[in-house]
Amino acid sequence: MRVAGKDYRTVWMEGSVVKTINQPLIPHKFEIVTLSTHRETAKAIKAMVLRGAGAIGAAALARKYQIEKGRAESDFCGFKLAEVQYDVRTFTCDGCSIKITIKLISIAVN
Repeated sequence: MRVAGKDYRTVWMEGSVVKTINQPLIPHKFEIVTLSTHRETAKAIKAMVLRGAGAIGAAALARKYQIEKGRAESDFCGFKLAEVQYDVRTFTCDGCSIKITIKLISIAVN
């Protein structure tokens, strides 16, 4: 998209920050939205700030990058998931022969 002589992509990254055009405002207003965290990116996808398969796919990939980049911020019930030890177990279902891989997580609470 070209606005005031400058070319813009629908979604792009500047470092680990996702930038996108606020698509519901077009054609009446042009606004760039800054999404600093993977949670903000997910909310923007859900709220349809981004529209169309290409834009949503690009934002989803950018969100994955944000998660990987900020791994320490991902947590569950107060446990930092990047620091939790786990075992990988693989088994095959006897009924359907599907191979299943699971992560077995053990957390010791003092």
